[in-house]
Amino acid sequence: MSRDIILIKTPTNDEPFAEITSTIPFSRREVITALQKDHPEVNCHDETRIRLERPDCSVLFSLGSDPIRTISLTIDGETEPIDVITTMCRALNCRAMRTATGEFIDIPQDSGYSRRLQFHDRVVKATTPARST
Repeated sequence: MSRDIILIKTPTNDEPFAEITSTIPFSRREVITALQKDHPEVNCHDETRIRLERPDCSVLFSLGSDPIRTISLTIDGETEPIDVITTMCRALNCRAMRTATGEFIDIPQDSGYSRRLQFHDRVVKATTPARST
């Protein structure tokens, strides 16, 4: 089964699709760096068509030529890699839209890890004795 998703960055990242009048381009380096950070096995030999192979699916990231206004994801396989989509949206400050429905995917703004890290930092700060000078 094949599915198509588009990553798009807009001034507010909140506009309905029909009201988008401008986009903010992606940097090719920014996209590749974000992909390689979480998926070091990603195939970046062709920087316009980057492939991520997983046991449950394959994701082709089509970047095209500069300026990169949208990133097209073609997903082949049984499952939708929502974890990949979520990490890319967070790393690139963008949204993901299913082309079949024209609806944006709801990506939670704050991860559980982020909340745990904030809690940890508060506890450490509260329990660390102040240094005297």
